[in-house]
Amino acid sequence: MALTIQEWKPGEALPDEAAWPAGCAGGRAEWEWRHAHNPRGARVFLAREDGRIVGQHALVPHAAWIGREVVFAENVGSFARRGGSGLAREALYARLGRAAAEAHAQAGGDLVHYGYVAGAEWRVVNGLLDGEVVRNQTALVRAVEAGPRELPSAVERLQRFDHQAKWLCDRAAGSLPAFTVRDEAFLNWRFVARPGVAYELLGVRDGAGVLRGYAVLARGAFGGRHALWVADFLVPLAELEVAELLLDGALARARALGEHELATLLPEWSPWFEVLQRSGFLVHALDVFLYARPFARKFDEVWLRDHWWVTLADTLRI
Repeated sequence: MALTIQEWKPGEALPDEAAWPAGCAGGRAEWEWRHAHNPRGARVFLAREDGRIVGQHALVPHAAWIGREVVFAENVGSFARRGGSGLAREALYARLGRAAAEAHAQAGGDLVHYGYVAGAEWRVVNGLLDGEVVRNQTALVRAVEAGPRELPSAVERLQRFDHQAKWLCDRAAGSLPAFTVRDEAFLNWRFVARPGVAYELLGVRDGAGVLRGYAVLARGAFGGRHALWVADFLVPLAELEVAELLLDGALARARALGEHELATLLPEWSPWFEVLQRSGFLVHALDVFLYARPFARKFDEVWLRDHWWVTLADTLRI
């Protein structure tokens, strides 16, 4: 039987379990959350031979803003196996990647495909998917000193996000040239609905109940470093007092959980990168780097390095 490559669409029957283990430790539930329930849809291409899945190229798309709405899509869970047709594994991987690009990287379609890789993975994404390095990834890390274990009174736990998330995103957007749109649908999908992963949502509101800033916390390892991670952080730059409250809340949670480090990812060009260093964070190299395959010359990897607000919210690795 000939090798076929077809795009899976939400609403169709789920592929068999051969597709789930690829970068998807949560199995079927995680795969379905990523691709069937993502508010921006799916980008999944499956290679089948003799009824078996022998390859997958899976991307998770997000609505991004660069002065107009576009799509940035993270490469997750891609793999290829040598098929009975004799097609080499790397050749199959390349065909799957090209199929995704040809279907979605066009006018009005995806602007950037990206991901985090380490070691030998780089040869694959560079040689077969035309990926280019955006940055050798660093983390901002602060040692958790002794102190309060309870949240500051002005910091509340959020159960989920509402329409005010988009208001906050719009207020903060003036200093963000390119970013994933943080609206109610994205944030609840990313941090509330994900199966098997627990995030803590902290928020600060003003006297009128308006959300002035939030931080999302997650315990785990990223880039070879274990910490309590600030997986996402959004505060208008002028409201430093809100950021300080959220930082105090994150440190309190780290103490309560017995974590020795609080860490986050922020782009080096952002003023927040300097603000957090003044608050005691140090820059540490990680063992991963961010790559991108842009589909418009203007928005190449150099432009992305200097303009893209990217945090751990933009990757499913934690």
